[in-house]
Amino acid sequence: MDWFERSKNLITSVDAMEHETAAAQASEAAIDEVVGLGYDYSLNFPKRINAVTVDQVRETAKQRLRDCVIVVGTSKPELVQGAERERTYKTFPPLDLTPKGVQHDTGGK
Repeated sequence: MDWFERSKNLITSVDAMEHETAAAQASEAAIDEVVGLGYDYSLNFPKRINAVTVDQVRETAKQRLRDCVIVVGTSKPELVQGAERERTYKTFPPLDLTPKGVQHDTGGK
């Protein structure tokens, strides 16, 4: 899955660019230290991202994305009809993480 590896490369590249300056690096190190991660925690960010597999992403999505929340925003809430309720789902259809409609990912020319 080339798209998944490219996605991880993009994440690590953007992170590196966001921490190019000494000020950005110092700020990140200070925050990591204050929250108890250690000042050098962010140095291993690329290694942690590159260790993630697509199966881990799918499993996490199955575990975390099981609640469906519908929010109605209106300036006239008195016009909204229907009782508040909770809806649960025991299963979801298979999760396909392959990007759609991107020419270089679909093999198009």
